[in-house]
Amino acid sequence: MEVYVMSVMTRERRLDSSQLSFAATVPRVKVHREAVCEVFLTDSAQVGPDSFVVGAQLPRVHSFYSDFLLAPRNYDPLLLAEVCRQSSILLAHEYFGVPLDQKFVLNHSDLRVIDRAGLRVGDTPGTSVVEVTVTDRKLRGTETVGYTATMHVDLDGRSVVALDITIQWMPGSAWNKLRERGRAQLTVSPGQTVRAPRAADPSVVGRLDPANVVIGTPCADASGFTADVVVDQSHAALFDHPLDHIPGVLLQEACRQLAVAAAHDHFGFAPQRLAVETCHVAFSRFGEFELPTTCRAEVPVLSAGDDALRTRLTVSQDGVPIAAADIGLALVRGAW
Repeated sequence: MEVYVMSVMTRERRLDSSQLSFAATVPRVKVHREAVCEVFLTDSAQVGPDSFVVGAQLPRVHSFYSDFLLAPRNYDPLLLAEVCRQSSILLAHEYFGVPLDQKFVLNHSDLRVIDRAGLRVGDTPGTSVVEVTVTDRKLRGTETVGYTATMHVDLDGRSVVALDITIQWMPGSAWNKLRERGRAQLTVSPGQTVRAPRAADPSVVGRLDPANVVIGTPCADASGFTADVVVDQSHAALFDHPLDHIPGVLLQEACRQLAVAAAHDHFGFAPQRLAVETCHVAFSRFGEFELPTTCRAEVPVLSAGDDALRTRLTVSQDGVPIAAADIGLALVRGAW
């Protein structure tokens, strides 16, 4: 079966959406969302032994993913990362026989923007097709308990993003044991609270809404930048449903925001001119609500000739890394 055709002149990958419906979202339980408005997927189909396609509709306006000073208005690449994350969960339930009550862990995500112009927000909601190829399976005996996949995302007929992702899943009983074992190594106790840091000014990180700022005011030193991570469990998008840990999406956003702030402080680039070009993030431990969380960025490096900034970041609790990121920012010409 042909999954896509390649245009030699434009090098566009046009994914086959003929098997997909875009009439309604998939059941929210299949992507572990509470609010229907946070479900972006519409359908899926298997097109080969390890190959799938997933349909999605992108909202033209979203309280979190549209809240940027950047102009002209583009879809946030991290919205596409969320589409891919939801796709990985949906496929596990639909095609790997994973029960709906299983707990999922995101191990790593590696995003690359292919066509920034193709991310432009149009006059209608964006129609997206995700091509998924499972490249490796994590086995426990003969049972699949996780996988690595490569995803290519089409938006309105243009290939815009590629992403590699690794996830795994487990029963609730195994999850509880894993969480208890991890927490036993930390200085945490039930009911312990952390004083919430004051969020940075939205303009420092290229945001409009103060509620979407997830870092405190960055502090600079000779080797980099440090900021406290703001964990607001009342945030409707980042905490769509109750969790027993800090979600990876929030930690990823903290890294993005500190990378933007560091680029502004070190090079003087306006935050509204900086857009995600690449985003690699890997998670090594769960983030605990009872511990202060700190994000640390190395001094960003500017690539000669291509206006690309690269920043390495680490998120830590009690001095122990829980996530690491490598974020590339593009300097957008013609923005305000």
